[in-house]
Amino acid sequence: MIVRTAEETTMAISQRSPAEIQEEREQIRLCQNGHEGAFQKLFEKHQRRAYAVAYNIVSDFELAKDVVQEAFIRVFKNIRKFDATKNFYTWLYQIVVNLSIDY
Repeated sequence: MIVRTAEETTMAISQRSPAEIQEEREQIRLCQNGHEGAFQKLFEKHQRRAYAVAYNIVSDFELAKDVVQEAFIRVFKNIRKFDATKNFYTWLYQIVVNLSIDY
């Protein structure tokens, strides 16, 4: 597994094309309207990075999986409150970090 530093992650996010950003915003909008398939796509896109963040904090494979699962449950429950003009990964990252610290 490749684990990126926060700086490398920020660079990867900032290098996304306008089309990629627009596509993610559309996925978020669909999620906010209850489209479960769109949520699945967001999960598939971000789960590895979320896991890497969690693992770097908790240093336990199973615990990191639990953190990521709980993070995505919280995202699912609160996606309607999310401002789709903001960066989704930044929001998810903060949820994962906070949960990791709490575990």
